[in-house]
Amino acid sequence: PDAPSQHFVGYLDDQPATVGTLLLSPGMAGIFDVATPTRFRRQGFAGALTHAAMTMAQERGFHHACLQASSQGVGLYGKLGFTTIFTEREFIWRRA
Repeated sequence: PDAPSQHFVGYLDDQPATVGTLLLSPGMAGIFDVATPTRFRRQGFAGALTHAAMTMAQERGFHHACLQASSQGVGLYGKLGFTTIFTEREFIWRRA
């Protein structure tokens, strides 16, 4: 399909093992909300999902993709060819 967003779910034995979203906008593909439950981590699910999203973007003519990574995901995305262009800090407000 040619929709600007595609949602992915990877399964293992009928159990959702990872999820993510590909958003396509003019000139840039974005990979968002990749998440994997703790029991499925470090088994290649998020990498396979991200690779599938990148492949779909390439098949649609995109040559650039961006994403935001948690500290846990930096190594994975580096292995897939992503490079860090900036680092941001996150501040959380908690109501007293």
